[in-house]
Amino acid sequence: MLYDIRQNPDSRDGLTMWSTFEEVQIWLHQNKKKSKCWDACTCQMPPVSSHCYASLVFAMQSGIQEHPEWYEGLTEESSVNDFQEHLWKYSNDTECMRPCKAFPLGDPSLFCWSVSRNSGYETDVLRAQLTAGAGIFSCDGFAVLSETEWNIGRGPGGRIGEVNTLSFPGAPVGVSKDGTAGNTRLFMRAWDAILSRTLVLDFDWTIKVDPDAVVIVDRLRDHLRDKTGSDVFVRNCNARPNSPDFPMVYGSLEAISSGGLQIYKDASHRCEKELHWASWGEDFFIGKCLSHLGVGPVDDFSLVSDGLCTGVNCFDGSAAAFHPFKGSDEWMHCWRSATANRGGPPPPLP
Repeated sequence: MLYDIRQNPDSRDGLTMWSTFEEVQIWLHQNKKKSKCWDACTCQMPPVSSHCYASLVFAMQSGIQEHPEWYEGLTEESSVNDFQEHLWKYSNDTECMRPCKAFPLGDPSLFCWSVSRNSGYETDVLRAQLTAGAGIFSCDGFAVLSETEWNIGRGPGGRIGEVNTLSFPGAPVGVSKDGTAGNTRLFMRAWDAILSRTLVLDFDWTIKVDPDAVVIVDRLRDHLRDKTGSDVFVRNCNARPNSPDFPMVYGSLEAISSGGLQIYKDASHRCEKELHWASWGEDFFIGKCLSHLGVGPVDDFSLVSDGLCTGVNCFDGSAAAFHPFKGSDEWMHCWRSATANRGGPPPPLP
């Protein structure tokens, strides 16, 4: 039935292409008695900001190594769903509900995240893309970091649910040597929070996205697929090919493979001590730091159609992201233009 809904989205009252496995089961139980489907039990995919998610991070990153006897039947290779089911059954204090039947991860799998203030255009843009299930919210995993916790809203269907920000200790932002935001310290702390408080390393790629960047996730996978499995990061702009600093990572979209990010996690302290980063913007820092640590750069100058690099065109069929769009209407207009032939991709089918 999940496949039929994709082909005939208006054929089932109350269901959409975003409906979860459990929502379809409930619909069949209530409307098609001949299906003999039981009513689906209550389940939840825990939000990144929840106590359950924090318990999962501890269990998978530390608990299973330090106290394997707490997790009978599980190993370090067990899935997130396996860990959540264990916590649901045996650890009431974690507040975990039964895990929902998971859709398979994309190929390659993507964890996308943004940093946002709790006021201004960034909140409006993030709420618009969440409502549409677009941008970072169409990735396999996602998070929004902010210096305070606030509610972004609720996504379509039951796949995403309620989304709150993950709070982290911020830092003052000055002006970089290039006249852009001198925000390296802020993003050092943001990366620390992503690495310590999420399961980001379980995904093939980590994608840091500016809130005003429009991301088309299925195209992003196409760009990254042949680079998956290597310890690399992507340089996405060569606006000044004769400059010694180019090619560069432009911060509208930063793509780092799982292996590359593991190297950063293990040795980022070296960048803080050995690089003169105080006057840098965060994107200049991440490129220099990863190279300094031996993570290999790969160049893809068609990855992002960026007005701050060589120009933006939302009808560019090869680009996987477009930037900048500092208003919800402008952001959605670009997203609709870029996805006009297919619309936004729903989650993959089981």
